[in-house]
Amino acid sequence: HTTRRFIAFSAGVYLAAWVIGLFVSPAAPSTTASAEAIHRHFVANHDSALLQSYLVHGVAGIALAAFVITSWRTLQTSDGSRRRPILAAGIGAALLSLIQVAIAQGLFVHVAGGGEAVTTAALFDAINYVDSAKLLALSAFVTFVTVALIQMRVASRMTKILGRATAVLLPVGGATFIVPNPLLTAALYASLPALLVWVAHSAPKISRAADSR
Repeated sequence: HTTRRFIAFSAGVYLAAWVIGLFVSPAAPSTTASAEAIHRHFVANHDSALLQSYLVHGVAGIALAAFVITSWRTLQTSDGSRRRPILAAGIGAALLSLIQVAIAQGLFVHVAGGGEAVTTAALFDAINYVDSAKLLALSAFVTFVTVALIQMRVASRMTKILGRATAVLLPVGGATFIVPNPLLTAALYASLPALLVWVAHSAPKISRAADSR
């Protein structure tokens, strides 16, 4: 079935981009790091950090868009009206991810050109602020898809638990980019594995919904 294969492929690319991307470069500095520390990080890890951005923001963003569109078309009601939020939230998150790539490209051009640390830090902050908005959009997408799966009677108890936990962790974790806080940072670290597990779990559920239509 073409729809099933496309759901699995887009989800698989999204997961692979994130898993590989996490290991190609050292972790970025914290939001409270000094401008000099942030600048030194990107000078020392210029190529690997750029590749990481291409993977976790670029490739993952494109794969997310494909996953969103397929999910929306699969889960929509007969008139489609009740499922439009799935498309709006998901595509919004994918576009914000691609905006992160564009800002990151500017950051790396700036660093390669010997730019000042204060500008590097400002660009880094911009990426993080966009990330906060993206996590909020992802939270909405997770919520809408989970509700649709429940309404279509293909959700398990684990689907509900993962959906609720992920929907809460994403915006709470993203808030640490605006209001740095150890608890919010812990939620941020927990939100990524929660999101990846949710995608891996939900993809076959969405495929099952496609078969039941």
